[in-house]
Amino acid sequence: MESKTAHSKKISLIVFAVTFVIVLLSLVPVVFPAFLLVTLGGFENFANINKFESSEWALPVFVVDGITFAALFLYLKKKFPNKIVSAIRFIFRFEVSQKVAFLVIVVLLGLYVGFTVHEIFEPDPWPDYYLGALPSIKIIPLKYQLQEPTAILNLQYLLLSASYHTLGHDRIVPFISSLAMLVLTYFITVKITKKRFAGLVAMSVLLQSNDFRTYATVASYPSFWITLYLLSLYTIYAKWPVSSVSYVLSILTKAITAVFFPMTFFFIYRADIPRKKKIQIMISYGIVFLLMIAGFFHFGAATSITGGLRPFNLHDFWAGFSALTEGLRFDGLVILFLFPLVVGLYLASKRGNFEAESIMVLLAGMLIISPLLIALVYQTNQPYRLLPIVLFFAVGVGFLLKSSSLEAPLQSNEH
Repeated sequence: MESKTAHSKKISLIVFAVTFVIVLLSLVPVVFPAFLLVTLGGFENFANINKFESSEWALPVFVVDGITFAALFLYLKKKFPNKIVSAIRFIFRFEVSQKVAFLVIVVLLGLYVGFTVHEIFEPDPWPDYYLGALPSIKIIPLKYQLQEPTAILNLQYLLLSASYHTLGHDRIVPFISSLAMLVLTYFITVKITKKRFAGLVAMSVLLQSNDFRTYATVASYPSFWITLYLLSLYTIYAKWPVSSVSYVLSILTKAITAVFFPMTFFFIYRADIPRKKKIQIMISYGIVFLLMIAGFFHFGAATSITGGLRPFNLHDFWAGFSALTEGLRFDGLVILFLFPLVVGLYLASKRGNFEAESIMVLLAGMLIISPLLIALVYQTNQPYRLLPIVLFFAVGVGFLLKSSSLEAPLQSNEH
């Protein structure tokens, strides 16, 4: 038992160390925009560039994170008065009934739909809509698109075409996908915390995100891939045979989710489910994944995917860490509390909450994808690709409300 506990602690420490480094590298450009490029990215000869020149986020990050860590230290060291600790414990232990949770979800979704539904009938605001293949979905009838042998390989356009030809507008299904993402955020948080209130908090954190609201209804960058990937994680607990299928469908809507496989593997490994079920899930993933690869080669899609690779570019790799400050500059909650969240998740994992490690791995993986993407592929980082970071940040916030994560006991002098 002791060796197993020691092994789990080592895993927690390794996961935290890797996540800590990746988060730190992602937050450095938030505070000092030129530091990484001047120091590591090939700008050493530009003497006029001050690598320590701070951004407008520097003071808020230092102040908010400083206060947060100071409060966390005092809380864990039992330096707060018992009245404050009791109030914090009340939050950790607060729960709502199933009926109340359902009512809150309906109200949140109703308000969001009420304020956003008009966007569905407005022109898509992004230039990529007109530069890409999206206009062709209005010209080619859906039945002819379905007759193409490779139609399923371009599932995103198939869904957009179905939205336009069956529902009358190509932004309706993307909007439904975003609503589904909100609901799934609630359910997966409830699954890993066993707490409905935590699910409502996670859902609210995602709902307030500027990045989420910006891309919730657009057809240019629909959220199908994220929603399907989130469904694959949720069904690991609920309906595991669906999980691998949903994951493959997410790849068919956006190929980048193929690199999420290591994170999915770790999520399964650390999930609070029986070992036999974990093995069954991994076998199902292996079978479906092999079938998908065979299909790619059969239809010639593998060459088009790997053909876009280029030699590793170190400068672009370090430049990629600025994606967080560029793409989420209007999501202050994530920028200010990402680092404290990771520390909180580590403390929760030390108490045996292994799903906290999974959330750290998901956050670290989503953050490192941006530097790797532009270093290996001829692409630029786009803010919509950062939405998974906001998503798992929201789930992480909800996870910290789990009563066994950070709850500290009252001082011994309580009477």
